[in-house]
Amino acid sequence: MAITEVTREGWFSRLGKSVGGMFGGIILFLIGIGVTAWNEGRAVKTAQGLAEGSAAVVSVDSATADSANEGKLVHLSGLATTTETLRDDIFGLEAKALRLERHVEMLQWKEKSTSKTENKVGGGTETTTTYTYEKAWSDKVIPSDEFKEADKHANPGVMPLESASQSAKVVTLGGFQLGSSLAGQVGDSSPLPPPAQLPAGFKAQGNTIYRSAAAPASPPAATANPLGSGIVTPATTTTTTTAGPQVGDVRITFKAVMPTEVSVVAQQRGTRLEPYRTKAGTSIELVDDGVVPAADMFASAVATNNMMTWLLRFLGFLALYIGMSMLLAPLGVLADALPFLGGIMRFGTSLIALVIAVPTSLATIAIAWLAYRPVLGITLLVIGVGVPIALLIMKKGKTAAPAQA
Repeated sequence: MAITEVTREGWFSRLGKSVGGMFGGIILFLIGIGVTAWNEGRAVKTAQGLAEGSAAVVSVDSATADSANEGKLVHLSGLATTTETLRDDIFGLEAKALRLERHVEMLQWKEKSTSKTENKVGGGTETTTTYTYEKAWSDKVIPSDEFKEADKHANPGVMPLESASQSAKVVTLGGFQLGSSLAGQVGDSSPLPPPAQLPAGFKAQGNTIYRSAAAPASPPAATANPLGSGIVTPATTTTTTTAGPQVGDVRITFKAVMPTEVSVVAQQRGTRLEPYRTKAGTSIELVDDGVVPAADMFASAVATNNMMTWLLRFLGFLALYIGMSMLLAPLGVLADALPFLGGIMRFGTSLIALVIAVPTSLATIAIAWLAYRPVLGITLLVIGVGVPIALLIMKKGKTAAPAQA
């Protein structure tokens, strides 16, 4: 069932908030400049480091560690494996794996809200908010105290059981041992079937273990709890059975990273493979599934760096645009005394924010690149600064033409 709430806010209140938001706009604008500048330095250093590594890497046999390659950046392929057996202490599940994961979710209420705001004559607004509720599986507690219908949609305050992950201490690749950061990148996890014997109150369906919130939370007093202290017993329980999953139900799945064929690029330190420090100040440690040539691994790393660079450029630009929009927001609120004027003003301030954010982003990128690639940096700087100046000159030329006629 949906709940609708109508709230009203006066013009002076909105104006005060928008003026206060200007300070946040300044901070966000400066953050945008900082992120953009930092990203360009990061991108160049990463690219330089990868170029250095690509030229220095040596492909070696994974069977034994040759002392002649000590300290070098090496590329090798083989089976990443371990002799350790990982065990989940609560369910007793065991696997000879590189990593064992227990993923726990609880069915909970989730609140969704949709709002529609209308501007009123005089600058005030009327906001209609509709709240709806649905059940969703979540691996974290969803706080329900602030729900509009908290009494009817209450969630448990704690997870009955936490998710957990454990990794093998020693992972080898032929005659080498992988450093912890490299071992953590090996392989994709795959589902594991649950153990044959489950604690009381739990049942398996496929690869998933379930416990109903309506099931008894603990065994009889004369019997020791088979779960030990790993399970949190709810404060209240019920014996009423209801069709379908209920809030408080728990589902658990297990996944593991099993021994697998991988290719690695890293520095040889004795028999260990560790991150390689480049002259550019970056580190190289690459892992790919299967037998992959070193050239392909570096090409993939370069593509990843390029993608990250453009993503951070966009985020930096977005911070600049939103920050400038927040600085100009009071103009839109002032014009909202007549609703149709407010819409026109906001459209205009959005364009102004865009016109300012684009050249600022380009100029920041150009300045950051001047120290690394002067030709490209100067080109970007000319575009970033020259375009708005050219637009301004063209605008002045158009306004001066009628006067001469």
